Amino acid sequence: VFDRFLDKPDPLVATIATTFGVAPGALSPVRLVSHHLRLLGVLAAQGNAAQLVLVDYDDTEE
Repeated sequence: VFDRFLDKPDPLVATIATTFGVAPGALSPVRLVSHHLRLLGVLAAQGNAAQLVLVDYDDTEE
C-alpha cells in the first residue's frame, strides 16, 4: 500500500512515529479515497487510543 511508504527508510515515517510516541513498526496503513491517490492514511495506535495521520504524498519525480 502507498508504494510501500511505511516499508521504506523515509524520514517522514520516523517523524510520524516520534510525534505520536510509537515505534515505526507500530504504524499501520489506512486505505483512503483521495484525489490522484496522493493522500495517505497512517494509523498510530497505542493502547486503547488511535490517531489517524493524513500525509499528502507525491512520489513522482519532476
